[in-house]
Amino acid sequence: MTTAAMNQTEMSTDERRATMAAHAARTERANRPIHLVALACVLLIVAAGALMLAWGRLNSAKAQISNAAAQRERFIELGTRWREIAARASIDQGPKAGESITTLGSRIQGQASRAGMVNSPGVPTPRDVSRPGQPTKRAIMSFTNVKDPDLSALLRWIDLSLEEVPGLELYSLTLKVEGDQWNLSSVQFSRWERVSP
Repeated sequence: MTTAAMNQTEMSTDERRATMAAHAARTERANRPIHLVALACVLLIVAAGALMLAWGRLNSAKAQISNAAAQRERFIELGTRWREIAARASIDQGPKAGESITTLGSRIQGQASRAGMVNSPGVPTPRDVSRPGQPTKRAIMSFTNVKDPDLSALLRWIDLSLEEVPGLELYSLTLKVEGDQWNLSSVQFSRWERVSP
């Protein structure tokens, strides 16, 4: 009798069962596709990351579209108001020469608080344009970098200034958008006045 045969005969039934169970467990572990499960988990994590990235980009795009739509509405409002100002100016029969107003700049400045502007328009730079021998001159008040987060407040300031000062006209205007603020980088008001003899 060989040794293997002797060992088999000497093993009890319980021992044989335990040996067979251990062998079956080793075979099951060897046949289990752990690498496929691990690969599936990695792919799931990558897909979740890609989904989160796409979600973030979608939200960013929505915010940009919303901001662009708000700016578009503001520009439409600006265009409408600009046409109203131009129409009102064309109804007038031209500038009316008047007495010189020494407080012209401060009267224009004072309209900023009435218009609801957050910031003061600052101190204007006065300039007179006249021709020799002419009885009138053009008084120009220039404001630079007049900023406010609300475009309608800037437009109200211009409207109120034109209403408050007789013969005042909007001479020129340059508007910029800077982040969350509107910037009248240059706005000039003018008024015809009589030249002192």
